[in-house]
Amino acid sequence: MRVMHTIAGLDPSFGGPSRSVPALCSAIREYSEYVEIVSQDFNKKGIQVIEEDSITKTLVPGTHFSRLGVTFSSHFRSVLLSRCKANNIQLIHDHGAWLQSNHSSASVARSLGIPYVNSPRGMFTKWALTHRAWKKTLALNLYQNKILSNAHAFVTTSQEEAEGLRLLKLVQPISVIPNGVTIPDATRRTSSALQPERLALFMSRLNPTKGVVELVRAWSSVRPSGWSLVIAGPDEDEYAAVVLKCVRESGLSDCVRVIGSIDGGAKEWHLRNADLFVLPTHTESFGIAIAEALAYGLPVLTTHGAPWKTIEEHKAGWWIPDEQSALVNALRIATSTSADDLQGMGSRGRDLVSTQYSWMRVGQQVVQFYDWIIHGGQAPSTLFQG
Repeated sequence: MRVMHTIAGLDPSFGGPSRSVPALCSAIREYSEYVEIVSQDFNKKGIQVIEEDSITKTLVPGTHFSRLGVTFSSHFRSVLLSRCKANNIQLIHDHGAWLQSNHSSASVARSLGIPYVNSPRGMFTKWALTHRAWKKTLALNLYQNKILSNAHAFVTTSQEEAEGLRLLKLVQPISVIPNGVTIPDATRRTSSALQPERLALFMSRLNPTKGVVELVRAWSSVRPSGWSLVIAGPDEDEYAAVVLKCVRESGLSDCVRVIGSIDGGAKEWHLRNADLFVLPTHTESFGIAIAEALAYGLPVLTTHGAPWKTIEEHKAGWWIPDEQSALVNALRIATSTSADDLQGMGSRGRDLVSTQYSWMRVGQQVVQFYDWIIHGGQAPSTLFQG
């Protein structure tokens, strides 16, 4: 199997897929002869071909118009076509929607006569389609419907996302395969009792989809004694200013901090030292930040907008309706829960992702789906039946 993956950008500001797609490619490489990622790069360094973790990354100069949510590269299609021809690519797996990179990927697959598989990455859930609906309706009519209708198949990370594709009257095969999770070592701080205050962590992109303003308002309603809230993540469309204004107007500047994007050691420190992870999202195709928090042994509070019913089933946190009153109530309960009980939830969550979300398992399932698309035979167990 020789596979090409395409994505608009690998910068952390592009959210979960910027981390999960390279990890997926590394897992796929264990079962494939060749795997490459072609992505836009916004550092203006020229075309770069990098060998890393047994996969090839080709970075193509591009421009990110962040206020418009648009990317553009005059060379993306030609570089992708050249790389596919040079490496005898058998299938293109494209990630995301609405962007030039998606249009180019579908065009190249069509010109080469090879399968085009799309992972929409949450772009076609019911909530996502109603957010800025006029722009998306226009884009669907202009070009996106054509891309989707010409796709050979789709890979989604949740049943809800697969159902969203069916609502668009798309009949192609859909494989439902969650993202994998990298499990860190189990070291955490010894006891919350040794800390002057307990820490709740929000870590995701700062935009209206993630429910961060709703979280600040809920925190204002509860005002849990002995707790602080850290809001971490890259700013999107200058939404951080909206969040900061809400913090100030709610009189929470002493206990709520908005710290911007964190990575590397700073990210690890917060995941290891937090007592609770909160993501009151309106919609997620998977929620890689939730999976990472569980992997670090953190109990999670999230909404039905994320496909994580298993949190409730495994008693690893709270999975609540996407309603402000439910968030306030759950936050009040979570911050009143003892340190030992929170750690017990976190341990169960870590066990959950360790057993059900290994990258090796995910890579094998994706390759089996590719093989079925190309060669036929018995349908894979991950095929969506809806």
